Amino acid sequence: MAYVFRSLDDGARASVGERGGWFWAVGQRFKGLAFLALGITFLLNLLALALPLFVMAVYDQAIAAGSVQAMAYLAIGAGIAVVSDLVLRILRSGIFSFVGARLDNIVGVEVFRKILQLPAAMIERPAIGAQVSLIKDFETMREFLTGPAAPLFFELPFVLLFIAVVAYLGGAIAFVPIVIMALVGGLCLAAMPKINGAAAKASNAAAKKQELTIETLDGMRAIKYCGAETTWLGRYRQLSADAALQGFYSAQFTSLLETVSYVVMVASGFATVAIGASRVEAGDMSYGALAACMILVWRALAPLQTGLVSLARITQIESGVDHLNGLMRIQTTPEKTAQAAQRGQPDKEPDKGIEGRITFADVTMHYEADSPPALDGASFDIKSGKIVAVLGSNGAGKSTMFKLLAGLYQATSGSVQIDGRDVRDIPPAELRQAVAYVPQTPQFFYGTIAQNLRLAHPTATDKDLRWAARQAGALEDIGALEQGSGEWKRTGFDVRLGDSGSGQMTPGLLQRLNLARGYLKRAPIILLDEPGNGLDLKGDRALMRAMSNMRGEKTVFIVTHRPSHLKMADRIIWLEYGGVRSVGRPKVVMPKTPGNFL
Repeated sequence: MAYVFRSLDDGARASVGERGGWFWAVGQRFKGLAFLALGITFLLNLLALALPLFVMAVYDQAIAAGSVQAMAYLAIGAGIAVVSDLVLRILRSGIFSFVGARLDNIVGVEVFRKILQLPAAMIERPAIGAQVSLIKDFETMREFLTGPAAPLFFELPFVLLFIAVVAYLGGAIAFVPIVIMALVGGLCLAAMPKINGAAAKASNAAAKKQELTIETLDGMRAIKYCGAETTWLGRYRQLSADAALQGFYSAQFTSLLETVSYVVMVASGFATVAIGASRVEAGDMSYGALAACMILVWRALAPLQTGLVSLARITQIESGVDHLNGLMRIQTTPEKTAQAAQRGQPDKEPDKGIEGRITFADVTMHYEADSPPALDGASFDIKSGKIVAVLGSNGAGKSTMFKLLAGLYQATSGSVQIDGRDVRDIPPAELRQAVAYVPQTPQFFYGTIAQNLRLAHPTATDKDLRWAARQAGALEDIGALEQGSGEWKRTGFDVRLGDSGSGQMTPGLLQRLNLARGYLKRAPIILLDEPGNGLDLKGDRALMRAMSNMRGEKTVFIVTHRPSHLKMADRIIWLEYGGVRSVGRPKVVMPKTPGNFL
């Protein structure tokens, strides 16, 4: 017998979590462990009755009778109860720790996967600090499940058991925990908006502070060049003070709740003694029963005390779960593609690859509903294998055009087509493989040159790497690189980027590596966003040779204002204010363009 497991797609994941949210659906995996923990909690609460009953028996029977043997038997029984309680608590804490670790892993991976699949429009708008804070909120779930607040929800049902025993032993004393819980519950309901508001303000202030820290580290060089250290320090001081103040207000509420919990426990003791003393004097209960009722009242109120102390954390977890469910409800690109297929839209032809014909049919693009169009009625048709130069002033729509071609954004109206197929109906994996995008600013991760190049083509061989580097004019420079010494010495493609050793690389070499990564993908459509910026003479000549080699085989879009690049293009698209001003051969379009473009 063989079992085959496959991952649920996003649509199936969403349907599974429709009842109660995504987090509830994930929690169903641990339903068996939850019932086991509930059973252990039931046994623990039965054992918790042993101590007050032991005290009552000692007062009312052993001491009154003066029986040492009875005391010994009672002590043995109490010892067995204590050991059993210890073993059961260890088992229950192991269950909570396991569930917490598993949830932390599942939630972390799913959140990271979802963020990677979110549309670009949703990732670019929120601040990085807010996204990091969102992930950190989910990480607190494990701390919650392994802390003292986790058993709270399992203990609450058994509070009725202790109140019932108190009522049996002490009669009216049972009203003490009932009244206190009612008063504290009303107080919590009244204070909840304040607690939630303080926690939200503290979280937002911390996110803004973290956002500025990330922004500062990312733009440290520009801050140094501009001599803006004092300005940035002032901004950080203000945000840090605000975060500290909001944290202080939130901590005040937590301290107030801790104080209330302490007062509640003390008041319950006084009330129990006061009512119990009158009943003892009236002969309605014994001294041992009074002592037992005191212990039972405190035991009944213990979950209330834990809940008060953990109320702020519970509120934070609740907010995190709401954000998590909201994140998982967001429709990602694979889900939209699956829905397009269900509507009967044409799907990928398995025996026919993308050739690279690009058509914009009256394309309009708004980033926001009330913002001016980044593209306004753009239309053109480019045959496959052509080299297309795109020029225009800042804000003309060049970057927007590339984002639409890469499928990162969807047109507000009109149609962007590749080989006659709307990009919205092309599976994302196929579209990503068909388009190679080379950004204007090189971006590399910590790792070797080979590892960074293989991000575009994970299965590329060493021969493929050398071919791509040769196309970009970087092979000789890479071969001359050295890093470290002795057994730690690295050369060539093994040199690491992202550390102090990469400082030996010139901006021109980094830009050539950027181009090499785009060439390595061997995609039928290549988008070059101002590749001439930062290129030295050697790199520029290599770029022009590479474009000549790709002519007729790949469709190349290049954003450039260099006359040498424009002249070798088959077509020029001149954008102005989001519209297509002119499309045609270089000798037709170039004379029309303003002189400051060239």
